[in-house]
Parts: sequence; C-alpha cells; structure tokens
Amino acid sequence: MKKLFLIAAALVASTVAAQAGVILANPCSRVSFVSDLRNVNFIGCQVEDKIFTNFANVDGTTQIPDNWQVTLDLDTDTGDHIVNFARGATGDALAANTSPWGISYDVQVDTTFDNGISLYKYITAVGVSLDLAGVVKAGTLTKTITNLDPNKGNIGDILGVASVISPNGPNVSPAILAYPSQYIHVVEVITSTSGGLQSFTDAYAQSYIPEPATYGMIGLGLAALGLISRRKKA
Repeated sequence: MKKLFLIAAALVASTVAAQAGVILANPCSRVSFVSDLRNVNFIGCQVEDKIFTNFANVDGTTQIPDNWQVTLDLDTDTGDHIVNFARGATGDALAANTSPWGISYDVQVDTTFDNGISLYKYITAVGVSLDLAGVVKAGTLTKTITNLDPNKGNIGDILGVASVISPNGPNVSPAILAYPSQYIHVVEVITSTSGGLQSFTDAYAQSYIPEPATYGMIGLGLAALGLISRRKKA
C-alpha cells in the first residue's frame, strides 16, 4: 500500500516539476493605455491565472496609437479572459484606408495560480470582434495564434487563425486551437476600407485537460481502493 502512495506522490511531483517555471507578474490595471503596455519597462501583468507580456508593433503595419485604452479583464459569465483595445475618451477612431494596423502580445497560463489549481488549464479557443464607425462599414480583423508552450507540440506551430469581417461578412470566431496550449503568441492585423476603427476585442476560452500522469494517479488510487476492499472482505 505504501508503495502505491509513494508512486502516486512521485507522479504528482514530476508533473508539477514539468510545468514549473512560470514567473508571477504584477496584477494588471483593469484599464491601461497602449503606451503603458508597449513601454520597455513593462515586464507583464496578470489577471487571475493569465499573464500578458511582450506587447509590440507588427512589422508592415501601423501601430495602434499610444493613447488608446486597453482593458484586461475576466468575463465572470463565460470564464473567458478579455483583452479590449478601444479609442476611449481621448483617442481618435483610426480612419479608413490608413490601415493595416497591428499589434502582438503573449498570453501564458500561470500554473501555480490558486495553489496550483491552474496546473491543467489550457487555452483552447480564441475569439475576436471588431467595431467600425460610420454608416457604411467594411473591414477585417485577422488574428494568428502560435504556440510557445514547450510541453505541447512544437514552438512556433500555428494553432489557429481567428477572423471577423465587418459588418455582415462571415464570422469565423472563435477559432478552436489545433491543440491546447498554456503559452501562446498572438498577432493581430486590422484593415478598413470604410469606417474608422473604434475598438476590437479578444476572448480566450480555456478548459481543464489532465496530463497522462494524472490518469495514472487515478488508476493507482482505484487500485489502492480495490486492495483495501479485498482485505476488508477477507
């Protein structure tokens, strides 16, 4: 019996060790400015179990203005983490035909959050939405998600592409990722031929996905219960 529990403990320890290495970040301000997040001194911030880092411009695109607001929050109804870029009270809508605009950043699951409850949380789907001003609107947001998780697949694998066309085009959002990941890189490119860009929103859905070691521990636990039951009957 003791051997079974020792094996189970070893499996837990090895799984935790494999997932270690996440650096805790400061809590995110619910509303920031793009200039705050692109600042060279910004090392990242955290909302619940999600860490947001490396906000940067995208080559070949116009940068989102520094005075645009960024809201980093948790949707308590859906459980999705939300990142909203908007012109706010001081920023201007970005005029049509001055695009494409772009921004990129990373999202990582803090596997140590809430005493390790997030150890098996993985990002599984990504959604986007787009808001253009004006009576006539025509624009597209395309978001490419790549893997940075060394424990899943290959670094740099494209996990999915989420896109939305305004106002009445096909909405391919959310994109279900090719495989779940705890660390992703996001690149967004927005174009507009009619209607100024006012805001766009990203939503990150997640699920609990146990690792094989977890199933092994469950099996060991069931085996231990079986042995106890047999001894009682004997």
